[in-house]
Amino acid sequence: MPVKQELKEKFERLESETVSDSFGAAAINGRAPVFAFKPIMMWFDTEIDNLEEPLFSDLIQLKNSMTTRGYKYTLECLGRFAFCIELTNLSITSTKMKTRWVSGMITKTRPGTFENYEGEFAPSHDERSNTFENCYLIFSKCVSLLKESDQHKLVMENLSYNKNRGTPYEAVFTYTNPVLDVVHDVHNICLVTLDNINWLVKARPIIQPIIGLDSNGDKTKINEKIATKCYKTDRSQTGEVQTNRAKRWECLEADFQHATLEQCWSVERKLLADLSCFEGFPIDTKQSLIDLGLINDNQKNTLCPITFQPMLYTDFQGGAAHGESKFQVGHMDPLKSGGSHEGSNIEWISYNGNRIQGSLSVGETRAMLINIFNKMRENNLIEH
Repeated sequence: MPVKQELKEKFERLESETVSDSFGAAAINGRAPVFAFKPIMMWFDTEIDNLEEPLFSDLIQLKNSMTTRGYKYTLECLGRFAFCIELTNLSITSTKMKTRWVSGMITKTRPGTFENYEGEFAPSHDERSNTFENCYLIFSKCVSLLKESDQHKLVMENLSYNKNRGTPYEAVFTYTNPVLDVVHDVHNICLVTLDNINWLVKARPIIQPIIGLDSNGDKTKINEKIATKCYKTDRSQTGEVQTNRAKRWECLEADFQHATLEQCWSVERKLLADLSCFEGFPIDTKQSLIDLGLINDNQKNTLCPITFQPMLYTDFQGGAAHGESKFQVGHMDPLKSGGSHEGSNIEWISYNGNRIQGSLSVGETRAMLINIFNKMRENNLIEH
């Protein structure tokens, strides 16, 4: 059997064994198994000699130009990007991975209404889906693009270390145009711009040890909160698409929570850079960032954009418990009002600042406060 056909059958068999009722299939007794596709990609690597040209030559060139660790991680990411997608399940409680081409059901909303229904995720029914043949072409194109870029290969080498990653299967592939009728298409694939991810792979190993790992080496709730805000959607049960902790770049573009991977990187960069300027942030850690040119030595303390009070690192350290956080992450122009999920629209915000802002933009909030202060002066409640 040709390698390509066997690859297709392995993915389809994996989906049939793991999908359960997440996307409309029959329920599996107990918790549905994980969609563990990495062994498929490791098998695929053993079949390189049997691949057609030019994929054979491209993969060999890529493999010979990377470390064993870097190449293994890259191959896993290639499979994840080209062949797989992580969708919110029908009950909108979590996400589950599946193939891009095997038909499944997802929750949709009828245009112009709030009526939910089970719609099909499949080629020609969803712009994120495509045939296996096109997914295979995407895989081949990504290999071809990557083998020619030493800078992108270096990023993949860095991301092969868990301490340098912000999200699972973080890679350097994206879409040229996220609004096409078929977004996951071989003609719409490109490599990412590297400015933000190059900054992040240098900054993460410095900042993560003090905020991201507990004494057992596991991620803390604070770190999980940052990663969730940067890369995943909030729970949304209204609108064109219902999502819950899906990857933002794997949402429909019409979803107000959609963002490209590069935009998500810009959010994380902004949050980490501003966090390093919280009052009381460890001086030695901040100096390491300055020495690498990641932040300026004269950068001012981070202030809440609503109250203008300094953000305190002690509040950040003690703010992981649900419902007790003295800090939040907020969009200055809310996403539901047309704001974008990117670094230029994101700020750390105090608990009181978040309560005051509510669903308003920062401009609307400040205008409201100015009006309140003026009324207080008029009524002699504060000095002129």
